[in-house]
Amino acid sequence: MLSTKVPLLLRSLIGRLVRIAIASGVTYQTFDRLLRQTYFEVAQDFEPLRDKPNSDSRISVLTGLPRREVRALREASPERTPCTPSLEWQVLSAWTSRLDLLDAEGNLRPLPRTQRRGGEQSFDALVASVGSDVRARTVLDEWLRKGYARLDEEDRVVLTPRSLLRGTESQEGAGRLLAHFTGDLLAGFERLYLQDRAAPDFTFHVVYGHNLTEDSTLSLYRTAYDESMHLLNRLNRLVVEHGMAPVAYDKLRPVASHGARGLIGAAFGKRPEDPEFPALRDTFLNYYEADIAVHTRLFEGMEGVLAKLEASGVPWGIVTNKIARFTVPLVEAIGLMPRASAVVSGDTTPHAKPHPAPLLRAAELSGVAPARCLYVGDDLRDIQAGKAAGMATVSAAYGYCGDAEPPDTWGADYLIHHPAELLALLD
Repeated sequence: MLSTKVPLLLRSLIGRLVRIAIASGVTYQTFDRLLRQTYFEVAQDFEPLRDKPNSDSRISVLTGLPRREVRALREASPERTPCTPSLEWQVLSAWTSRLDLLDAEGNLRPLPRTQRRGGEQSFDALVASVGSDVRARTVLDEWLRKGYARLDEEDRVVLTPRSLLRGTESQEGAGRLLAHFTGDLLAGFERLYLQDRAAPDFTFHVVYGHNLTEDSTLSLYRTAYDESMHLLNRLNRLVVEHGMAPVAYDKLRPVASHGARGLIGAAFGKRPEDPEFPALRDTFLNYYEADIAVHTRLFEGMEGVLAKLEASGVPWGIVTNKIARFTVPLVEAIGLMPRASAVVSGDTTPHAKPHPAPLLRAAELSGVAPARCLYVGDDLRDIQAGKAAGMATVSAAYGYCGDAEPPDTWGADYLIHHPAELLALLD
């Protein structure tokens, strides 16, 4: 059950926060006080009994905090007022969360002002989707007055996001946007997996920023995107073209390492033997190839690992089942081609993983005996291939591991949860 894995999940999440805290000079003592205060604040209205605020005794039971400490926290806490997202934020969130209101580059499309002209893709319909008690004309007049939007020559509403995001430049502003982003994802996670309730907004959420400073943009970019989101965007373009609803991110990430076969199977329910599969696969791969490295980045911490390996004269390489048509331009685009001792694609040898041939070819190109190689993978096939090649194997639990079998059951020699843990294995 998921509940048995929650402590591990929390440790991973808190670990990220602690890294930020240490880098920002926040001590353990300060973090501990914040955590205790947050435990108390959340527990005040956590699953209340008979719709009444939780008592000190119940808060103590829920949190494990002594009653005297709960009383002290209550006395020290200011009166809380409910926090409701502003209307501007709600409408913007609705606008940026719908694929049909974005262009091919992911930018917000101008919206026809009235439903008569734009139907469900109009500003009137957008505001109505947020709340039926709010008149779209009133919202638009206020936005025009504040400079949040303008009307173009075709009577379309054009958003001017810089006005909405005033004050979000720099690291502090990026942090506020990121807090909203992660907050939405964690709220969806709690709703979907812990409460077993529908969470329609959990899996597709867009943070939209325009004219942010370069540092702020890079901070959001590096944190919010990876190659799996890139695959999702390309696949959802194909899905929408076929008249279907966009596919949830959490449905696709576990099959990202299975390539077009796994992604098309998850999105369309089609297998390679189905007659529709070849056309869907070819169209998807063409979309993928057209902007192959738009959102691709290394996992956090991997660049530091590679730099230390290179400084120590330790060769490293890449073995993937992705065919060379995609592997070569991707690896070149992210600057790894001249650094890798070997780049072996799915069609470099007559066999792909889990066959050991690609790994043995990489060892040969690197000039290293297989028995002296450490092979790291985030799929069961990787571990099977590594063992067949006579290499030590490492399950990368931070990767795109599918949900069929957890990484700790693959039989690898080692299990790691962060790239930096590799360095300890090589000492």
